[in-house]
Amino acid sequence: MHAMDVPTSILARLDRCRTRRDMFQEVDPVRTAHVVVARQNGFVEPGAPVEAPLARGIVPDVNAIIRAVCLAGRTVIDLCFKTDSDARRGRSVLHDCMFHAVHRDEMAAGFGPDHRYFALWPEPEVQPADRVVDETRDTTFVPGIGDLDGRFPAAGSEAPTISGSLNNWCCESTARGGRQRDHEIIVVSDADAAVNDEKHDATLARMVSLFADVMPANDGLATITAATQQAA
Repeated sequence: MHAMDVPTSILARLDRCRTRRDMFQEVDPVRTAHVVVARQNGFVEPGAPVEAPLARGIVPDVNAIIRAVCLAGRTVIDLCFKTDSDARRGRSVLHDCMFHAVHRDEMAAGFGPDHRYFALWPEPEVQPADRVVDETRDTTFVPGIGDLDGRFPAAGSEAPTISGSLNNWCCESTARGGRQRDHEIIVVSDADAAVNDEKHDATLARMVSLFADVMPANDGLATITAATQQAA
């Protein structure tokens, strides 16, 4: 669905600075977790408070990655955007400054734990072994907020990160947070979506420059499959 449209000047700089563009061509199944950011009704459902229509189109790629990860015996972690009263008090700049009052109140109510917008979108596959983590900040790598580090299967885990919403918000923040914690991050370009392609492509350009490998789902699946076969 999303071809990676990163400016050639950025790719040329990568070629000058690195021995290869794809830094993490091999992954260790024992050390890998797959992080799915906010595949919730509030981002995917038509008319939702933060609807990203493109997110509905990435469901097949999300499902394919999840199936491969589960087949390899790896960990799947769902991050769920949450705005209960405690989360709202801790994010006053976001809620009170970044949005006008009507939109702020829609979000605060819609992503409460008992609202349908908080629930996972029904089409992506949810496996019994999935770990669901409430996301009350832009990234759960913040100590004390979800403690994402402690939920990986091993220290220094590689964490392929995909999302239906939003590539330029919590996905990007999670990738940045993971790299700051020295994780090897892979962003799956066509299993992420923003509200439009301009925001999506701008995020991928930032990610590939300094924070993560960026690869399409087919390449990610091939990497996972190869690692699984080698471990068998």
